[in-house]
Amino acid sequence: MKEKKIDNSKYANIPSISMRVLMTIIDWGILLAILIVFEIIPITSILVFFRAISNFNFEFFNIMKIISWIITPIFTLGAVFIIYYYVVVWPIKHNGQTFGMEFTQTKMIIITDDEKGITRPMNETDLKLNIKRFLWSILDFSFWGLVGLIAMWKNKNNQSLGEKFTKTLVISEKNK
Repeated sequence: MKEKKIDNSKYANIPSISMRVLMTIIDWGILLAILIVFEIIPITSILVFFRAISNFNFEFFNIMKIISWIITPIFTLGAVFIIYYYVVVWPIKHNGQTFGMEFTQTKMIIITDDEKGITRPMNETDLKLNIKRFLWSILDFSFWGLVGLIAMWKNKNNQSLGEKFTKTLVISEKNK
């Protein structure tokens, strides 16, 4: 684990809030696409198919509805697993980056000593930390993301609540 001493003007290359918003829009777009592909399309298709083959035979349709109640949680769990993997596991395995972060050339790092400005890259031992960050992000995104935006505006390092409490930081890979 390499620790890196960063300029003590507090962390260099902090991305702007607008860059963070763009990164979030890209990641939320990907999450929405995952939900559409793995949840909405299959379940709707199954229900339409069952309705079509039932030919308005309500007894058959009710049996198919019960089957769809079994299938729906399976698709939902699949979508939840994929979202969990994308938000929590993927960044750990890919240099602290989601696709939105790659596009905006930003990444997550871990703050090991805030007073001295020492950080280290995210690695596979940070799974619990990233789960905590994800759980805090639920609060960050409450009220249409205003909680997280206000937290970033109030913080000199543009950290959201999840980043502040888990001692992570999003930095830009571009030199200013």
